Amino acid sequence: MLDSIHRDGNGDGVRGGDGVTNEISIIPYAEVNGAWSLNDTTLEDCWRRMVDEGTARLVFWDGTVRDAAGFIAAMKRPSNLVVFGHDGEQLLGFAWLNGIARNHAHAHFCFFRASWGRASLRLGQAIVGYWESFDDADGGALFDVLVGETPDNLTKALKFIKRLGFERLGTIPLIARGNGMIISYRVMNHGQRQRRR
Repeated sequence: MLDSIHRDGNGDGVRGGDGVTNEISIIPYAEVNGAWSLNDTTLEDCWRRMVDEGTARLVFWDGTVRDAAGFIAAMKRPSNLVVFGHDGEQLLGFAWLNGIARNHAHAHFCFFRASWGRASLRLGQAIVGYWESFDDADGGALFDVLVGETPDNLTKALKFIKRLGFERLGTIPLIARGNGMIISYRVMNHGQRQRRR
């Protein structure tokens, strides 16, 4: 089993105003020695929660994931780099990268209602920070840019990714089931560590 990666908080366990402790953990979803870091039952519960909260149809707006089995299969695809965010035992949400090419990847986020607000922002920042820490084979930064594609009718999602530092590039009209698709990007902050060209 993979160890969690603590990306936020002082570890004092004190709950903030949003009901979340100051300790957020990121757990990469991966198979190690034949065992996944989270079991299928946890993912089934995650799917049910998305359906109950109305986020399943928003996150998977294109209809590619329609049920728990499809969700589990999608999360297990080798082309998806998935992480789950927790506050102690409480699952706050998950995110994944795919479409990885050269120095960029496509980013996707889903946060549960209980974390909406400051907790989801802290978790989103922690996840982006985790992705910023990825190294390429030469020890440089793996990603320079994250790309987002968000239907233009998902205004809350667009506000959220803007708070995460994504900049709007433009809109492709009518491509998302009759809605426009907002294309956005986030340049990664590598500090002193730059990508080696």
